Amino acid sequence: MKASLSLIFLIVVLNSVYSQSGALDSTFGNGGKAITQFAGPLGAYSLKIQGDGKIVTAGVATNNHQYFFALARHNADGTPDLSFDGDGRVTTSMGVGHEFISSLAIQNDGNIVAAGRSTRGDLAGNALTDMALARYNPNGSLDSSFDFDGKVTTVFGDQTEGNAVAIQNDGKIVVAGTSDGRRIAVARYNRNGSLDVSFGTDGKVLSSIRAFAFGNIMAIQPDGKILVGGTGDNGVKFSFVVLRYNSNGTLDHSFGVGGVAFTDFGTYSSSGRALGLHSDGKIVLAGYSETNTLGTLASTLALAKYNSDGSPDQSVDGDGKLTTQFDLVNGAASVEIQTDGKIIVGGSTYRNGYADSRLLRYNPNGSLDETFGYVA
Repeated sequence: MKASLSLIFLIVVLNSVYSQSGALDSTFGNGGKAITQFAGPLGAYSLKIQGDGKIVTAGVATNNHQYFFALARHNADGTPDLSFDGDGRVTTSMGVGHEFISSLAIQNDGNIVAAGRSTRGDLAGNALTDMALARYNPNGSLDSSFDFDGKVTTVFGDQTEGNAVAIQNDGKIVVAGTSDGRRIAVARYNRNGSLDVSFGTDGKVLSSIRAFAFGNIMAIQPDGKILVGGTGDNGVKFSFVVLRYNSNGTLDHSFGVGGVAFTDFGTYSSSGRALGLHSDGKIVLAGYSETNTLGTLASTLALAKYNSDGSPDQSVDGDGKLTTQFDLVNGAASVEIQTDGKIIVGGSTYRNGYADSRLLRYNPNGSLDETFGYVA
């Protein structure tokens, strides 16, 4: 379940990440920030920039205790895009309860694919959750060519959610997430929304890692192999984990150990939340590493870098991993790799009831790029 940290969709735009300061771009919205208000409390969990520069943001909105898929689109200057459902905002009911979008992808034709979770009830009145997908036309309407009504739900277990979505070069759609809090769930769909039966078992794959595994983020390599990052049980504690699948859904045994690579930060637990790919095939996973001292939890931003075979890239801090501390609670939510190999990490910090956004830039060897300021 995702916690909403805000009552609004907030977009912050910086000057080019290659600039020295990382300052807010004052030409965007109001002083570099754009806000979209829906009817009820909401939170944004994913953002994508279209080829034309328009910005799509997605998450959850509520109305009378009902939770909906929610999307907003802004023009490149931060103004609402009124060509998107008339006011720049769209909500979609996917089930009967708590629904949200976790991840977005933009197709080459401009259609928008949103992945997340929907809720259904069983005969006993229990609330069960499923992986959910919706596809929208560029104007914000649901795409009726996608499973007839623009919406698809896929059952894995009693409690499943889709946390990441990506589009293959052939147009097929891959979604990764978590099933029943203990297995990584991956599904692949044809362009029309049907499950791709050439992938896994009838289009679905479930991967167990000892007692627990959570699939939080995903990327597709240029060769079509699928990377899923998240949290795994390494036999001692929760740690960073990356799995690599072949294009048919089997684990790639040339990666890590049996297709799985772990990174342990030596703390109470750690979780990978953002994934980036270098042009040379190296992989960056960022998230948080958590400590528990006498019952007091604290976390630090954590980053691991892997070679293309899943081994640690020892050019980063000597062992392929590093942590960066700001406040009591810190974490990473997104990663982008620049063409020069520098690593942009976006996240947040929390102390004394206040949450702040953080943006960092690392050199390829993991040292902080001191020419780049961060936004507080």
